[in-house]
Amino acid sequence: MTEKPTILCIDDDKTGVNLRKAVLQSAGYSVLTATCGREAIEIIESDSRIDLVIVDYLMPGMDGTMVAAAIRTSRPKIPIVMLTAYVAVPENAQNWVDHIIRKGQEPAVFLREVGKLLEQQRPAA
Repeated sequence: MTEKPTILCIDDDKTGVNLRKAVLQSAGYSVLTATCGREAIEIIESDSRIDLVIVDYLMPGMDGTMVAAAIRTSRPKIPIVMLTAYVAVPENAQNWVDHIIRKGQEPAVFLREVGKLLEQQRPAA
């Protein structure tokens, strides 16, 4: 049996991060959470099993762009998904992430996009 992919979900909104954690766990993923950029970077640097990162765009202190840039610098191969309620995300944010998902999407849409990125990460058999 293969190990469940591990996803790090970062959002300063505890309700939002817990909701996404529940959705991801119900789909069979192992989920770690962080409520700020500094906490997320500490997790990334100490946990090698993370397969994908989901980060909120708008957070106090380190916003999603800064978090994504820091993660990309230390772990360049981890796919990063940015969540946002905004229609347009600045280009500097888009440069650091693999995919942007608008908040409020149906869970099935969210899970499909996460699944696609994880599938792209698997080595060819």
